[in-house]
Amino acid sequence: MTSTLTQNANAGFADLHPAPVGLRATLQAHGEVLIHDLGVARDQLYQRWMINASSAAGGGVTIAGGIDGQGEGVWQARLDTDSQTVSVTADGVSLAADLSAAITWHCIEVVADASAGQLTLYINGIERASEPVVLQAIRYAWLGSAFQDASVVGDLDMDQWVIADTPIGVPMVEPMLDHAGDPRRWLVVYNRGDDDSAAWADAYRARRGVPYANLCGLDLQAAELITDAQYHTMRQQIADYLSDNNLDIQVVGVLLGFGAPGYADLTAQGPTPIASYLHTDAADGFAAVNPVFHATIGDRLAASDYTGVRLTGRIDAPDLATAISLIDCADDLIQMPLQYDGGADLVVDVQSDNPGAGPVLSALVSDWTESQAFDRLRLPSTIYDAAAPTSASGEAVVWGWRDAAPPPGYFADPPGRRALCLQFGPEPQPATTLRDPSAADWLNTALQAGYGAVAAASRNYSLSTMPRPEPVFEALRRGWTLAEAWLIGQPFIRGGLQIVGDPLLTIGFPNAGFDVFGPVDRVDQVDPDQPLAILHAGERALQLSAADAPPAGSAARYVVRRIDEHGRAGQATASTYRAINQDQPVRPALPAWPGFDNWRIRMTDGRLQPTAVWPAALIGLGIDRVELQSQAGTDPLVLVDQVVPVVGQRRAIFTTDRPVVSTRYRFRVVQGVSQFHSPWSDWVDPEAAPDRLLTLLETQL
Repeated sequence: MTSTLTQNANAGFADLHPAPVGLRATLQAHGEVLIHDLGVARDQLYQRWMINASSAAGGGVTIAGGIDGQGEGVWQARLDTDSQTVSVTADGVSLAADLSAAITWHCIEVVADASAGQLTLYINGIERASEPVVLQAIRYAWLGSAFQDASVVGDLDMDQWVIADTPIGVPMVEPMLDHAGDPRRWLVVYNRGDDDSAAWADAYRARRGVPYANLCGLDLQAAELITDAQYHTMRQQIADYLSDNNLDIQVVGVLLGFGAPGYADLTAQGPTPIASYLHTDAADGFAAVNPVFHATIGDRLAASDYTGVRLTGRIDAPDLATAISLIDCADDLIQMPLQYDGGADLVVDVQSDNPGAGPVLSALVSDWTESQAFDRLRLPSTIYDAAAPTSASGEAVVWGWRDAAPPPGYFADPPGRRALCLQFGPEPQPATTLRDPSAADWLNTALQAGYGAVAAASRNYSLSTMPRPEPVFEALRRGWTLAEAWLIGQPFIRGGLQIVGDPLLTIGFPNAGFDVFGPVDRVDQVDPDQPLAILHAGERALQLSAADAPPAGSAARYVVRRIDEHGRAGQATASTYRAINQDQPVRPALPAWPGFDNWRIRMTDGRLQPTAVWPAALIGLGIDRVELQSQAGTDPLVLVDQVVPVVGQRRAIFTTDRPVVSTRYRFRVVQGVSQFHSPWSDWVDPEAAPDRLLTLLETQL
């Protein structure tokens, strides 16, 4: 038997309802009571409701209860609005529990078991008090404000009232997505006894859309480092919360929030990140093979793929404001992708300074930096030279495995857009705290330098557990979250590594650029998945190596495919050009009908030569004319010239004088009543010098 009553009024539980629903009782002279007839008396009854009394003050108000068949009260629940304490009384017995003031809504569940003689109180999905008591079977359940103190004022919002004869638990919100990027698939653990920890949890919930049901407030130690026994208790509490509230199938990730312990001191291994341990539910803390590790990225993992393993993350800091700033930094990175020319750089250590690293692991990193997977990040890059270390002020991403603390002044000011620092040393200066601002290890130094997310080793660990850069960055490039990329790139888990930062962070790498194919004799020889080179949007030419270039004195044909800022090839996606010998850089053909804005026009002998190469699909439809239009400043459009192409013609070269004021140009193809426009060119300045190094612009092949 389950009865659910959601009252339509002007209260509301925003995580569950798109429009305001619920019951709002204005606490003044009189209260309101809703009574539900169960039909028959129940020996065992569960009542659950959500309450928000954050604006109420002045005293106490009775908010719920159970009544027997003779109309006598069996139990009643009372809220003290000033202390934010809920008490449940029955037959002289009283259960009490406080509510975290920083959390807006709270879930209260009362279990009245007359057959067992037990009264139990749950707050936010966790049992807080239980006592033996003589109870009568309940016939009527009621909810509302009654018997309040005359001095109580403010609003009391209630919602999600459920009556059942089996455990109810917190009000779940079903996931919308089948992968770990859905906030509904994450559990946020905070320290219930720490008001700042609760405030951080509520802030994260509001920012990311994590349901209230997924906020797990535990009574945890205030210390950042806990004992082995305390860790096992904490681990069991998390597992119990998930199973007791029917979240164990839905949730695939656990985030340790501000104020929750972050390290456990296992005697055999020393202080190790709890986030590393929580990758599995195993009781021991030893490293294990990662079942979802992929050296090569395929389709995004579904929630069901994480069976036996869990995503984890941690956000902590010396104070609440700094912890919330990590959420702010993640917002900035999510909303604004990195730009090639936006002060972004990728710094990579290809060689560890640990003699035990060996060439095998060094090759994993160096091979990646020489691969197309590295090129697809389309960021300017620097290979870190330990022999001549320099400061870096614009690095967006760092990947390395230095063993010592950061070189003095490495994170120079002013910083560029700093996103991610992953620095794995097998014998580093330990990173065993996030709450000590004086810590000088890689992890804390990078966080203080403004990185949105950081990972660094906290102790010596097996080099075989070092994450692999290629799957980590390929997953990030494809839009996976930080937690997904972090887990899929680790061949072994529980090796002592953690990621600090928002696990739902996504980092947009630059997509715009050019893929170069060739040399080929015909366009149909191009393999779209195997470009010769991947260029970023700012690269204007490709210097061929001796292996790629045609023999001296001969010509070869290359194809250029333009990629837009979304990582997609537009309709006008290819261009052909020739390279004469290996000493000359590959240069593009004349600017042609482009698939993007601000294309450039060639200037020869002081005159402009716009070239139109219209899409092949238009040829078979019969073209009436092709026009060259111009616009000077904000003046009306002007027809500069036009041609009537012959059957099968697909190209026209226009020649026009240099403009007297700044002017832009575009092409128009006319087919009866249909018109097709190209994007506008770049503005041509009257004083512009001849353009000898042409941009990579496309023709439609």
